[in-house]
Amino acid sequence: MMRKIFILVVVANILFFIWMMATKQETGELTASNFKPVRDENTLSIVLLKEVHEPKTSVIQSSDVDERGRSLLGGFDDEEHAKVLLQRLMSLNIGGAIVERISVINTEYMVYIPAGESKRLALRMIDELLANKIDAALVENGVLDNVIILGSFSQESAASRQVEYAQALGYQAEVKRIIKKRHRFWVSINAEGQRLLDAQVIRTLKDDFAELEHVQE
Repeated sequence: MMRKIFILVVVANILFFIWMMATKQETGELTASNFKPVRDENTLSIVLLKEVHEPKTSVIQSSDVDERGRSLLGGFDDEEHAKVLLQRLMSLNIGGAIVERISVINTEYMVYIPAGESKRLALRMIDELLANKIDAALVENGVLDNVIILGSFSQESAASRQVEYAQALGYQAEVKRIIKKRHRFWVSINAEGQRLLDAQVIRTLKDDFAELEHVQE
């Protein structure tokens, strides 16, 4: 009797399983494969499976870039002054960093005769140049030791004429372009610090730093 009951239960489970499978095929499941695009006029709408159970949310992308640009304070020839200013700003909870700006002041063209074998030979050559009405001076130290300077000119054309004149007299004159630069040190204010850097703060800083400039980039 128990064996018949066991066989009956197994058969009932098999029939129940077959009935469930048939029902699933008729109703269909919520799977990603049977979701199809739904066209509404010219709009293509695609529904994902997770959107059936989750509410829709909107994502707003934002940028942390300060549209006002960068503020620079300083313009010092000495880096130490910029460091003092930075410490003062930090005491006001205004952060920043020291930046160096290099600008060209002017360009000069130096006419010279390269160093000779000895100082005695250079001095004798200077006497000859002066006799030919060419201004000349001897450099006696540094990397230009024993170099004879024939003048410095703001125009390259003037320097070239001096070279030609000296070469015509038998001297191996050359011209070298010298670019004079100015190094200035600034404190670049970060984005958070710019919110605290108002006109009153700048006026107070200018009272303590006579050379202070404020540049907005």
